[in-house]
Amino acid sequence: MCLQAGRFRCTKSTEIGTLLEEGVLLNESIFEETDDFLTPYSAEERTGFPEAVLRELQQTPEFYDWNEVPWRACCKDFMAYLGTWQPSDFHAHAPDGNGRALCQRILESGNIHFLWPETKTPTTFEPIAVHVFRCLHCATLRAVKDST
Repeated sequence: MCLQAGRFRCTKSTEIGTLLEEGVLLNESIFEETDDFLTPYSAEERTGFPEAVLRELQQTPEFYDWNEVPWRACCKDFMAYLGTWQPSDFHAHAPDGNGRALCQRILESGNIHFLWPETKTPTTFEPIAVHVFRCLHCATLRAVKDST
């Protein structure tokens, strides 16, 4: 209830930087460019994302991950988190039923061998989860692996 009422904001790791509770964006590439670690910059000034979008993300509950998967963005907004997917989820969401092709297309690393048993090898790294996001505006899907 505190998040929905706006009485509490969470610090969020995003692919555009870390959004602090105060609305300040920390981004190493920004610091490297400006060499200014002390001057606070509003996230809206730095990203062009509307303040309402930034505030909504700060009031969105976290999802469980191992390595602080940054929240994905698209179309000057943050994407909807769809959850962790297994091969059956990719098949169910693929327009042509080819989940393997969908996974190959949207997974940021491009290496899908850990999900399909027939392609696993003894040295295949086993991630804990594949987190999937969908753009609220253009419906683009993006996926990222998370592992221990």
